[in-house]
Amino acid sequence: MTETSGSGHITLEGVGKIYGDTRVVSDVNVTIEEGEFFSLLGPSGSGKTTTLMMIAGFAETDLGRITVGGRDISSVPPKNRGFGMVFQNYALFPHMSVAENVAFPLKVRGVSASERRERVAWALETVKLTDFADRAPRRLSGGQQQRVALARAIVYQPKVILMDEPLGALDKNLRFHMQTEIKDIQRRLGMTVIYVTHDQEEAMNLSDRIAIMRDGRMAQLGSPSEVYQHPVSAFVGTFLGEANLLPVTATSARSASRGGLTLACSESPSGLESGQALLFVRPEKLRVAAMTGGGFDNELAGTVHRVSYLGNIIRYGVTIDGEDLTADVQNLSGEPAFAVGASCVLGFNAADCRLLPVEAPARSGFASEENEA
Repeated sequence: MTETSGSGHITLEGVGKIYGDTRVVSDVNVTIEEGEFFSLLGPSGSGKTTTLMMIAGFAETDLGRITVGGRDISSVPPKNRGFGMVFQNYALFPHMSVAENVAFPLKVRGVSASERRERVAWALETVKLTDFADRAPRRLSGGQQQRVALARAIVYQPKVILMDEPLGALDKNLRFHMQTEIKDIQRRLGMTVIYVTHDQEEAMNLSDRIAIMRDGRMAQLGSPSEVYQHPVSAFVGTFLGEANLLPVTATSARSASRGGLTLACSESPSGLESGQALLFVRPEKLRVAAMTGGGFDNELAGTVHRVSYLGNIIRYGVTIDGEDLTADVQNLSGEPAFAVGASCVLGFNAADCRLLPVEAPARSGFASEENEA
């Protein structure tokens, strides 16, 4: 029951979308491999939903083309693309039972009643809802309704599933549980999943690769570890969690100066070698010490101005020469604690920081997420 037809290999070549005088998606080029979990991540209005809607066929592709297995589908109607879809609002039929909802895609495809029963039973077993087949959607929890929507999407065994903020209506704990289930099902069935979200942790947890969208363009594409550890811009660095961006003067591709100190870093992604720059380092890469000599490539003297106890970590706010940096320290037995007002030294290595260019803010007045699709 897990065999599928068609191809899960999708390519976007110079894809763009124009609404009136505004180009809301520009020059998207990416190949999504068969069996890959691929996420489009970005803030509201970044173009991620419009890109998904063009792949689905619900929005016309104004520029470029979209191919599946080498076949151009840019002008193919949505119903003929063979993609499964899961939306945030579930889109279940309230007058149908769970089983009838799941069977609906098969019924419209003319699948026989006996085969429908077999496939529905398989799909409900896959999402662990076998005992809920006769229940009405209104009698289900949010998580159960999302499982029904997922079962309906996989019941005719498409090679590709498109998901648009599918967990947005669930609480945090349930969202994490559903993430685990979705990833497990995707791996077992070998499906290609294209997933839209604005939730950074969700994208990092689920994805093989992430395309981070900004102003209708792909700001960076890579694995979760790559985009988190090695952002190519300040926007990407700050969008994917906490980040320190210390203004410095670049003196080479691997060094910078500030306040008379020379700071060593990994190579700049933009080839930046001189002028104003931002030194990027994650809070968890900083170590807080009482004095210099900790064996780090870089050491900066500062003063603690904030202490936050967050359970497994202690988050320090440290003022360095007029700039505020954040350091996350594991809350381990025997580790020294620093009080507000204490002098300290922040130590970090060259491999854990990089120079990023000073950049303009995101375009104001960009199309809202609601207007994207």
